[in-house]
Amino acid sequence: MMDLQSRLDALVAEFDVPGAAVAVIDGGDVALASAGVANVETGQAVTDDTVFAIGSITKVFTASLIMQLVEAGTIDLDRPVKHYLPDLELATDGQTAGVTVRHLLTHTSGIAGDHIVETGPGSEGLKRYVESLRDIPVLHEPGNGFSYSNAAVILAGYLLEQHYGAPWPDLVRERIIEPLGQHSMVAFPQWAGDRPVVSPHRRGADGRPERGDMWLEFAAGASAGFTPYANAADVVRFAQWHLRNGQGQNGQQLLSSASVAAMQHPQVSSLPSGALDNTGWGIGWALHQFGPERGLGHNGGTSAMLRVLPDRDFAVAVLTNISGGVRMGGALTGELILDRFGIAPAPLPSFSNDASKQARDRCAGVYRHLEYSVTIESPEDGLILTTGSAGERVELHPVGDGAYVGQFADRGWSRVGFVGQNDREQPDYVHTGLRAYRRVS
Repeated sequence: MMDLQSRLDALVAEFDVPGAAVAVIDGGDVALASAGVANVETGQAVTDDTVFAIGSITKVFTASLIMQLVEAGTIDLDRPVKHYLPDLELATDGQTAGVTVRHLLTHTSGIAGDHIVETGPGSEGLKRYVESLRDIPVLHEPGNGFSYSNAAVILAGYLLEQHYGAPWPDLVRERIIEPLGQHSMVAFPQWAGDRPVVSPHRRGADGRPERGDMWLEFAAGASAGFTPYANAADVVRFAQWHLRNGQGQNGQQLLSSASVAAMQHPQVSSLPSGALDNTGWGIGWALHQFGPERGLGHNGGTSAMLRVLPDRDFAVAVLTNISGGVRMGGALTGELILDRFGIAPAPLPSFSNDASKQARDRCAGVYRHLEYSVTIESPEDGLILTTGSAGERVELHPVGDGAYVGQFADRGWSRVGFVGQNDREQPDYVHTGLRAYRRVS
C-alpha cells in the first residue's frame, strides 16, 4: 500500500485542511495516519487518538440498532411507525398513517430532512423535537420519492428510545460501541474525557480555515449524527463489524449475516442527485459503485467519510475538522482504491447537448426545502444553480434527460436532477445534495 502518512500530509496541504485522520482496513491489517492541527488557534497537533465529529456516519449505527430489533421480531420494517408510537403526529393524516420504519431508514418518508432546531437535552428534548415534526410540510407521499432526511432518522432514534426505555446514547454504547471495543466513540464531545478533541472549522472570507461551527450540535439530533465523535480507527472498526457479517470483537454475533446483507441490498435503486459513484440507498448505507466493485459508505456532513468494499474486505475512514473536507477525503480514498485494486474513480459523465433552451427554461425557477432555497437560472448557454444560504453559483452541465452535473465548493462534482412535471411541463422538484427542493415559483 502507498505511504499513507506522506499522502495524507500532502493532501492536507493541497486542500488546506486544518487537521485530518485516516484509518484503512485491508483484510486483517489496519493502517492509521494523522496530520495537521486540531485547532488553528492553539496549534494542537492531530494524533491517531484525536476524536472528530463523525456526523451522519452515525446514521448507519442507528439503522443497525433498528435491525437488531427486526431480528428479535419486535420491529417490522414495513409496519407504520405510528403502530409503535401511537402519539405520533406528522404533517398530514396520510403521512402519519403511511410512514413505515423502512421509510425512515431509506430516506423515502417524505419528511423534509433539514428541520434543525434546538429543543433541549435528554429524552424530553427529543420528545419535543418529534412533536415539532407535525409542523414540517410533506415533500412527497411516503415511498414515492427519495430525499435525505435527518428528521426521519431522529424519529428512528426516538423509536429506539421508546422501545427500550433508555436514551439513544446509552443504547449505542451498550449494544455497539462497547461490544466492538470502540473506546474513543462518544455521543457528545464533552464526554471524550482526556482524549484530544478537534474544534470545528470553516472557510473565512479569505478562503482560509478559521474556527467556526460546521453544523448545530443539538442534542435531539444525536441519532442522526449531530453530536457523536470518534477517532478514525473506531469508525473503521464499525465497518469491520459489517465486513465480518455482524460478528463483534470477541466473536459475539451482534447482528446476523442476513441483516448485514439486507442493509446492503438496494432499497432505492437510483438517485437523482449525489456523488458520481453514488448509485442508490440501502438500509442506513449509501450504495456506491467503484468500477466493477460494489461499495457502501456514508458521509458525515461535508467533513467526514467512510467507504467500504464489502467483497474486498476493505474500508477507509477519513475524518477532517472543516466543512468541505470530504473533497480531500474523496481524493485520498480514490487514490487508495486505485493503488490497492487498480480501480480508478468514477469518471465525469460526458456532457450532452440534448437539453434545448426551451427545456432549460422550464427548469428555471425557485425551489425550497423548509427555509433553504435553490434558484435555477437559464441563460443562453446553460443552467446556473444558486444556493440561497451560501449564495454559491454553480454551472450545471447536461448529461441526460433532466440530469446535470455541477462542481460544488464543498463536495466537488455532483449530480443534480429535475424530477416530476406540473401542468406547465415544469419540473416539480430540483434534486441536489441528495435532497428534494419543491418548486415555489
